[in-house]
Amino acid sequence: MTGLCYRAVDSRKSAEARSRTARSKSCGSCHGAAVSALLALIASAGCAGPLRLSPFATASPQMAESAELRRRFVVERSPEAIRTLLREHVERGMTLEEVQAVLGEPGERVYDDAAIKRGSPLIHQADVIYRWGPDRNGRSYYLAFREGKLVHFPAD
Repeated sequence: MTGLCYRAVDSRKSAEARSRTARSKSCGSCHGAAVSALLALIASAGCAGPLRLSPFATASPQMAESAELRRRFVVERSPEAIRTLLREHVERGMTLEEVQAVLGEPGERVYDDAAIKRGSPLIHQADVIYRWGPDRNGRSYYLAFREGKLVHFPAD
């Protein structure tokens, strides 16, 4: 629709002015009907349901690689996939949400983390630890966040 919606206009204007004004204004109901009709047409064109984007959707070769690694970790629990994601796609300073998006699943908050914190001089007592895994070999991956930003993670 291009705004060709006719509505009441001031009768004192010339017919030409009324026509221009009416075409330039939209009452909204015609456009709402057009949108509804378009959505109905799309739905009847063979779509089984609403459009949903896959968490593995891609837009570039690098994103395709990342999506495939994420799929392999989430679905197959591939240790190679999570190690590559950590090494090549996770960076210090990322937020928890960004890390979760890269790895394809939420991490689990670790509350009993004293041994983890004692085992690394890079992790402070106030840091918050999240765990991903285990992978199919039984290994879990612990990442430390400080003030909402990633500060330490295994990148082997």
